[in-house]
Amino acid sequence: MKSFLFALFSIGVFTAFLPAGFAPVSLDGSSFSYTIDPESKLYLEGSSNVVDFTCHCTSSLQGGRFTMAAEEGNGFTFVNSLLKLPVQALDCGNRVMNKDMYEALAADKHPSVDIQLLSVKAHDHKLFGECHEWEDLQARLRLTIAGEAKEVIMHIRGTHLGYQRYRFVGAKPIYLTNFNIEPPSAMLGAIKVDNCITINMDLVLVLSAD
Repeated sequence: MKSFLFALFSIGVFTAFLPAGFAPVSLDGSSFSYTIDPESKLYLEGSSNVVDFTCHCTSSLQGGRFTMAAEEGNGFTFVNSLLKLPVQALDCGNRVMNKDMYEALAADKHPSVDIQLLSVKAHDHKLFGECHEWEDLQARLRLTIAGEAKEVIMHIRGTHLGYQRYRFVGAKPIYLTNFNIEPPSAMLGAIKVDNCITINMDLVLVLSAD
């Protein structure tokens, strides 16, 4: 379960960051390519009635391409901003827990967690000044987990690191039952995972206009 949430978070955050990095470029109808720095971190934190846990992604996050446009109110909309994360690329450091998570997420029928960036709002179109200030962003995402799709809002902080490089940091609590997922348990129910899991992200993106 944790890995699953972690995946969601990583995707959600990852997609949410893209808009901020484009402020210096003409936004309306622009297309961009992006890569994710290997130093980026995505992980999920949760707890049970026995122990706290952290789940990490074991595969590299792939870049891609998307189209974005500016809208009124310091907002941005996105097209083709879909990221897929393989469920079985998630590892919580325990084989039994991983197996239970894969089953809970119905990995055989839904092998990936899909995250689509729909829109982003910022305080100002002139994002990321020369002094590397941190900017607050609000991203609207569509998360699809185990075949269940939900729109969520994620709050993210971003900063400009240098030429075409941007860093985004955020966390998003997610309730498994909101996606019709029963929190997993082990040892005949003696160990029960809490319903709420937090997805954490620290991503560095490299952006370029097509």
